[in-house]
Formats: sequence, C-alpha cells, structure tokens
Amino acid sequence: MKAQGVGFATKLEIESAEPADRVAAVVRNAENGCYILQTILHPVPVERHFALNGKPFEPEKLREK
Repeated sequence: MKAQGVGFATKLEIESAEPADRVAAVVRNAENGCYILQTILHPVPVERHFALNGKPFEPEKLREK
C-alpha cells in the first residue's frame, strides 16, 4: 500500500475592517511563509536516509516477496 495525495484545497474566510489591499498583503505573506504550501506548489527533491540500530540500511531492498 502506498499513500498518495489527489489534490489540495485551502479556504480562508476573513472578516476585517482593514482595506482589501492590506488584507491581501497579509494573506500573501502568510502563504509565502508556509513551508507546507510552498513545498506542494513548488516540489523539491527529497533525500532520505535510514538507519537501523545505528547502521545504514535500505528498506526497499528488504521488501518481503
């Protein structure tokens, strides 16, 4: 079994007396500062390392048949 995302949705509802351009700036800053959202929008390479009892191992090579 392998997990897989099929999509991602966000919904932000704001009530504020501030002008829309100021609220928009805050929303942009929040989204630009969110590591998870930015990683989904702009995928990056993933480097994985595994250790068992202090020694490197590769789980995929030990897959049961």
